[in-house]
Amino acid sequence: MTSENIFGQRIFELRKSAGMTQKQLGESVGLSMQAINDIEKGRRETTITKAILMARLFNTTVEYIMGETDDSSRPDESPFIEQIFVREEIFCLAKRLKELRNKKGLSIQEVGKATHFGTLRYKNLENANTNPPLTWLIALADYFDVSLDYLVGRSDEPERR
Repeated sequence: MTSENIFGQRIFELRKSAGMTQKQLGESVGLSMQAINDIEKGRRETTITKAILMARLFNTTVEYIMGETDDSSRPDESPFIEQIFVREEIFCLAKRLKELRNKKGLSIQEVGKATHFGTLRYKNLENANTNPPLTWLIALADYFDVSLDYLVGRSDEPERR
């Protein structure tokens, strides 16, 4: 594992400290043992949905597992329901993207071009028609200068820690 694979390193460390096998983690989040192995070694990306599931499973934040912060604690003020409603998270992402874009006074075309997603792909994100991979969310959080947890609705504080 290299420093470029902070996500894989964090998943490996969290899984080990929880006493879980790759197979157990995979079963918990709907991935195969091989997929978990590939994620830990940096050979595979995952979707934000799976990252959220892992963050919740390990009682931490998406930002921690992505290496955006070294603070692994989950904010106390927002208790989470154990059952995940992925669709709601995608709708929250779409709502936040639209709010952030409007706040900057930008068009869908301008954001699509600036982020290199293109107009159609970005429009699909704002319309909740896609479950984006983490790399897209990182790029969007960076573009709008907000935290990943804010972008996906896990926090109401847009500031990065």
